[in-house]
Amino acid sequence: RLSFLRTLRVSLARCSGLRSVAALTQGVSKLQPLTDLELDLNGCTSLVELEEEFGAGLGQLGKLTKLRIDVSGCTHLHDVSGLGKGFPSLRSLTCLNLTFAGCTNLEEIEWLSRGLVKLVTLSTLEMS
Repeated sequence: RLSFLRTLRVSLARCSGLRSVAALTQGVSKLQPLTDLELDLNGCTSLVELEEEFGAGLGQLGKLTKLRIDVSGCTHLHDVSGLGKGFPSLRSLTCLNLTFAGCTNLEEIEWLSRGLVKLVTLSTLEMS
């Protein structure tokens, strides 16, 4: 049941057939004591969006203080709005690291920026 898990690092780097991560975050969302989460999706070239389910799953992690998401090299990723829509629920988040380098089809980050301004406890933000 992993009821004492505080830190989780998941690397799916270079999983070129991976199309969705919604199911992953739905599972992770059940890990309520989690304070530190790292998702490495670097080079997942079939990934096209971070769905609303992705953001909603992250948003259920109310104790999360550190979040790192690396989608660098996800050349077909064009929509990250689901991620931004989950941010307002992360009321304990103090450190956020987002890496989008090489996401050549990323179209807009409006929802991402809307969510960022609602992270009132955030003290460290790194984006590339």
